[in-house]
Amino acid sequence: MENLSTPIVPLRSLPTETPGKRGAGTLKEIPSTEKPSWLTRAVILFLLLTTLIVAAALRLHRLADLAYWFDESYSLRTAEFPPLEMISRCAGDTHPPFYYFTLKAWMACFGNGEWAARLLSTLWSLGAVAAAFGFTYEGMCCSKERPSNRNVALLAATLAGLCVALSPIQISWAQQVRMYAPDTCLAILGTWLLWRAVQEPHRWGRWLSYAVVEVAGLYTHVTMLFIFAAHVLAIWVVLIQGRKDWAATKFLFWRAATVMGTVGLIALPWVLVIRMQHARVHDDFWIPPFTLELLSTALVQCFTLYQHSVLDPKWGLWLGQGLLLICVFVAAGKRPFDLLLALSASLPFLLLIAVSQGETNIVNGRYFITGHSLVCLAVSVWVARLPTWFLKLPVGAVLLGTLIFLAHDHHTWRESVAGKWAIPELLASWEEHRGTDEPLIFCNPMYYITARIYHDPADLKIFGQEQDYPFYNGTAVTTPQEFLSATELNSGNWQTAWVCHNGNWGKSKLPAEIGDSWRLSAETTRKDYSGTYFLRRYDRIEK
Repeated sequence: MENLSTPIVPLRSLPTETPGKRGAGTLKEIPSTEKPSWLTRAVILFLLLTTLIVAAALRLHRLADLAYWFDESYSLRTAEFPPLEMISRCAGDTHPPFYYFTLKAWMACFGNGEWAARLLSTLWSLGAVAAAFGFTYEGMCCSKERPSNRNVALLAATLAGLCVALSPIQISWAQQVRMYAPDTCLAILGTWLLWRAVQEPHRWGRWLSYAVVEVAGLYTHVTMLFIFAAHVLAIWVVLIQGRKDWAATKFLFWRAATVMGTVGLIALPWVLVIRMQHARVHDDFWIPPFTLELLSTALVQCFTLYQHSVLDPKWGLWLGQGLLLICVFVAAGKRPFDLLLALSASLPFLLLIAVSQGETNIVNGRYFITGHSLVCLAVSVWVARLPTWFLKLPVGAVLLGTLIFLAHDHHTWRESVAGKWAIPELLASWEEHRGTDEPLIFCNPMYYITARIYHDPADLKIFGQEQDYPFYNGTAVTTPQEFLSATELNSGNWQTAWVCHNGNWGKSKLPAEIGDSWRLSAETTRKDYSGTYFLRRYDRIEK
């Protein structure tokens, strides 16, 4: 990839800045296309490294001090299967397989411990922070059309990197074994690479880089389809703008059509799988039906206190409208960078909401995460383009101060839940008190999938049969041998049965259906950030 400071246009084509005009202020305005001095390069490197250090410190703090919860253990379980079986099991759930392939390779090198497995997401998230900084800086000061000066570009880039670094939703998913951190990184990087390709459309290497990243994103999470749609729309707007220079526009059109058409064809097999998955989600899904209150709550959690319950979600709609106006302001710049960033930031939200207006609601804070990261960039560009430095600096300071408060709140939450390992503690209690060959039966596949990470699954079972549970309880990664029906339990030779039950989900089967031939004789409880769990001992009633 080329140096961020590589000049793109000749110096004589630069617009001049004069006092009193836009961009004027107390700081010296440096022409953006001048070759940067060693001091300027040092400042860029210092700001980038500082941003990455802040992001790493927030993400590595207490990284391994929380036990796995279901979503993470589901990822680990999926990555255990052979590649072809992994693909088929992904088709039985809702997420594409690319992340699981990377996780499988990662675990082969570093294992599946909490610190090692979560570190993969942390590194992806740090990549997103670096991409946010680089894309914003290069997009503002290296544009062929009306580039900004370096001071403004550095302000925007630093704000963009820190916004992604400090946002609680980004920190949270950077500390979990899930695909949301890779999805975020690929979304920002893909948008950046597309802009670079538009800047110099004759360079096939840039188009190829974009295609590789975009395909990887489309096979990482379904919401990347919305990012891809934004990219296609942005290219069309750029082409319409350049219609007067048809020779250059035609060249860009054919390059973009070829590359994006190829990306679409490569992604088509999984798009067909998504169609099948949509029917499954329509029949039964864990997200409640769409309402404005639900949307408002999701927006509040996405942009503010991610790990908290939302007491008054109404202002989330005002927040969403304000951010949409900022995207419109950015798009008003009419540069390819402006249009690409504004559409990539706003369209994922609008399309996700539009889809949720149909048969199945998918509005949820985590599904907004890719759009959230690009909104961070758009807000940073908006702040940097305020008329004077007397506005830029205080508004930027308020933005960072708010994010620091939110990051500290997330830090406090993680401190409060660290060290509480409910399922591992219940497994240890069961192992201490159980008799020979006495099984531990789980009321839900979700908790079984987590438990098998910490214990040999030979003595662990799931109550009932696979069809008793919805697919989002993890049945895509279970086998028939892992289930134990009531008939098998009652006809077995066990005199004691141990049951792990969680009261948070209505799909739980036990203890209500264990049968009249068993008597509850003991119970213990453990609680952690993922819920409250009960370990119950049942003794067979002699007749």
